[in-house]
Amino acid sequence: MIKYRFAKDINNNTIDVDSVSRNSNIKYYCIGCGKELIAKLGNKNEHHFAHKPNEENCNSETYLHELSKKVLFEHLLLCKNSNKQFFITLNKEKCLYSDDLYCELLKTQETYDLLKYYNDIYLEKFVREYKPDILLTNNKDNNLFIEIVVTHESTDEKKLNNKIIEIFIENETDIYEIVNNGINESNRNVKLYNFRKNIIKSINCNENKCNISIGIFILTASGEIKFGNIKIASLPLLQNDKNIQKFCLNNNTIDISENCYNFVIECKKHNLLVKNCYICKYSSVNIFNKDRRNIYAIKCVKNEKDLILGLKGIKCKYYETKK
Repeated sequence: MIKYRFAKDINNNTIDVDSVSRNSNIKYYCIGCGKELIAKLGNKNEHHFAHKPNEENCNSETYLHELSKKVLFEHLLLCKNSNKQFFITLNKEKCLYSDDLYCELLKTQETYDLLKYYNDIYLEKFVREYKPDILLTNNKDNNLFIEIVVTHESTDEKKLNNKIIEIFIENETDIYEIVNNGINESNRNVKLYNFRKNIIKSINCNENKCNISIGIFILTASGEIKFGNIKIASLPLLQNDKNIQKFCLNNNTIDISENCYNFVIECKKHNLLVKNCYICKYSSVNIFNKDRRNIYAIKCVKNEKDLILGLKGIKCKYYETKK
């Protein structure tokens, strides 16, 4: 039998089991499925709410999602209506080369009252084709989505087109940490998308001596595409390397084959010589990227059985050189 700490009463108020009296005749309901719960207030086990024995098919993930969404929304609304602050703490600095890198030097943070920038708070209100768990807005062009993640993150398209705070919930206490302490970008349960960052080089930062490695795509002078890792300190050396036509840093939030595809497309836009088999190595006959574009090499005429021959397109007999 699933044990829950929280339920709701007939007025949709969130009730902590520790506030329930043994002699109470009030009925309580599941925040996840809406069915009636029983308050278990024994002397041996930890107090909790539970479904009746014949109603145990409630999904605990739905419960966590609905509880977290409800609790955070009610808290934000209470703060707004009582002129209280709700803080968000952002990392003030970021690496000049990648948002994904962790650097011990970039620890400076700045705290803001999130509600100072948004006039209205809604629960599950549509914005175009999107319906965030919680919407903060002050006009049609300034929206912030707060998404509760128990199992499924936001889609790539949603992350690309909107300002989003994702809050990952594993248990009931996670959401109360957010309610009590605010949203902190350094919290492992928090991810931010499309927040403007102040790119400020730390006084201790010296990228010319930085030994942190980062993924990179390189287009050589011969048209071959290579992928690997490089130390940030070595990046300036590539700028003047005559054996390199172009390079770009790898975005770790996107699949490697799609990163490579986008890099090849960018190279073709600049009319650079590209002989690419790298995508073939990371593709198969029926693999497509999110836009349903086939992600084989741009000008590959290989047979199906020859798709994965290696990385050196310049030596591939199946490569077609005509434009």
